[in-house]
Amino acid sequence: MNYVECNLYPNLKKTITMCKFKYVIYDYSPYTYAKITVILLDENNTPVDTRVYELNKSNGFLDWGAEDKYLETWIKTQLYS
Repeated sequence: MNYVECNLYPNLKKTITMCKFKYVIYDYSPYTYAKITVILLDENNTPVDTRVYELNKSNGFLDWGAEDKYLETWIKTQLYS
């Protein structure tokens, strides 16, 4: 099947409410960094956006310790900044 791409003007807009997120640490180096993929979900648990962050020595990695709640709070800070 071949799709034909066309411009749409005026543009249509849709508001999406992102109300949850899930994350996975996809790369980790002890005492150095953690690379994290964050998937933002809507009310129906449908993924609507993906973001990638790096927690490192310059932005809080050394404060993490063994507390998983810290990581959740850190991600929320990144999402709103």
